[in-house]
Formats: sequence, structure tokens, C-alpha cells
Amino acid sequence: MDEVLNYFSTYRQADSGAKLYNFIKALSETTRDRTNAVLLVSAPKSDFDCSYSTDHVADLQRLENIL
Repeated sequence: MDEVLNYFSTYRQADSGAKLYNFIKALSETTRDRTNAVLLVSAPKSDFDCSYSTDHVADLQRLENIL
């Protein structure tokens, strides 16, 4: 999953952020116990530039918690 933070932002704006969060959580739990699957998620590095809002930071922290 590439640039997953952008998806969080889009879904949050459409009031569907919880749905995407639950999907990624279920996907990570499913792949966790598999020996034949890998979940790769790209996210920005920790030192954000000025363009990230507090909502983006919260989304990233939430994502890091489930992964």
C-alpha cells in the first residue's frame, strides 16, 4: 500500500475514515499469521514538512499503532 496517509485524508474528509482504518487493521491481522503473504505500507518519515496538518499526524500515529 503506497502513500496510505493520503487515503486516510481522503476517507476522513468523506466521513469514512473508520472504514479505512478497520480495513487496514483487518488486512494487517490477516497477513500477520501468514507465511506466504507480506503487507508493505509506505508512510512519510517521521519528520513531516509544514504541509501536514494535525489530522495527518493523528492518522499516521493511528496507522503506526495498528501496524
